[in-house]
Amino acid sequence: MNDTRHRHLKGYNEAVCKLNEGLIRTELPAGVKKPPPVRWRARINEMKRFLEALGNPQKSLFIAAVCGTSGKGSVAVGISSILRSFGLRTGLHVSPYLQSATEKICIDDVLVSGLEFARLVDWVLPVAGPLVNPFTPASIHGMASIAIALEAFRRAGTDVVIFEAGAGARYDLSSVIEPQLVVITGVSRDHVKSLGPSIEDIAFHKSGMIRRGVHTVSINQPHVSEAVSRQTAASGAVPPVFSKPGPDWRTSNRNLATMAAGKILELMGRKPNPDCSDSGEADFRLPGRLEFMPRKKNGPVIIVDGAHNGEKISAVLSVVSRMKKKGRNRLVTGFLSTKKHRSMTHLLSRWADDIITTSVRVYGKQGMDPADLARIFNDASKHAKCIRDPAEAVETALDEASGDDVILVTGSMYLAGDVRSMWYPTEEIVFQQTPWPDIAK
Repeated sequence: MNDTRHRHLKGYNEAVCKLNEGLIRTELPAGVKKPPPVRWRARINEMKRFLEALGNPQKSLFIAAVCGTSGKGSVAVGISSILRSFGLRTGLHVSPYLQSATEKICIDDVLVSGLEFARLVDWVLPVAGPLVNPFTPASIHGMASIAIALEAFRRAGTDVVIFEAGAGARYDLSSVIEPQLVVITGVSRDHVKSLGPSIEDIAFHKSGMIRRGVHTVSINQPHVSEAVSRQTAASGAVPPVFSKPGPDWRTSNRNLATMAAGKILELMGRKPNPDCSDSGEADFRLPGRLEFMPRKKNGPVIIVDGAHNGEKISAVLSVVSRMKKKGRNRLVTGFLSTKKHRSMTHLLSRWADDIITTSVRVYGKQGMDPADLARIFNDASKHAKCIRDPAEAVETALDEASGDDVILVTGSMYLAGDVRSMWYPTEEIVFQQTPWPDIAK
């Protein structure tokens, strides 16, 4: 067992180093001017050539693409769970991952192994490596990650792939995956610098995966339904169907996943009725999404959620605020520097009694200085203290909390993944091939 564990972890760690250190863009050479901004069509064409050089693994797959701002991950997981209950072999791609890159490739509810991930990286590097230079129009790392997932699903012989698209969908690298079905979830103001500024603009991007002949299942949300209807008409796609909204976001996501699974079964000839029966025992769990962490006896409730915009924060608080409790609301939070923090800090300051700000740490992205974030909360008449190390911040909140308190860690997917490792070590996720490893093993 120890030898097997060592080989899996060694293979995984070496593969991640090859991806990150080998495929992240190089700096411009001294004296070379920065190239002009890359047009989206050049990025997409580069991705098409890349997949063609790798044998176009996407062309042998039945793919349902899940696009949107909010609920993409849970809807994708729900669709996969429902389809497995009908005997289909499913591939599930979610993005971003929280702790391990293997989280993005799940086959029949089992993450790809560390050794298989390493083999897939070695498969993609001969094509990806030579493309790395400051002038390549697409992110080689992003291209490789998508190709690795598609090839993993092809090798596994999946019946259907549920593929969570990237932020842009219309001009994102994932737009080349050639889906048979597009699922559109809720849309809100996020990534406004590249997709916004208005909800209408963002909905336009999210509906861009819809192409000629493609079927669409969409949430019935203002602006979203309008954008979807326009896109299907303009592209020659099959007229869309819209799911019934629920009384809350979790019910709406479940309704959408159920209808999408029914449509997939219909398209595959497995079930004639496009409105699948109730999702019943379908598993909608995702790590870092309103996740209750293992609780010590008489200890506080600890919730980890990767909400990173105002709408997602509001959705989380709508659930947390309804919890019966006698104690204090304790917040541990941090943001990426690119996020619009005003709506998030406003909502969180109204909920929290005690606030600790901390760092968001992720390769290649800048976190907001937690001292600056603490000052924003303090200006809103909420006492906040800064503890830069996320684990130390959570430990401090735990030390100060009573059993009647609630501790909420939120503000960033990357913070959620960082903190989550305190309960579920990353090495165990890789080796046991599940986001919820048995830490007693």
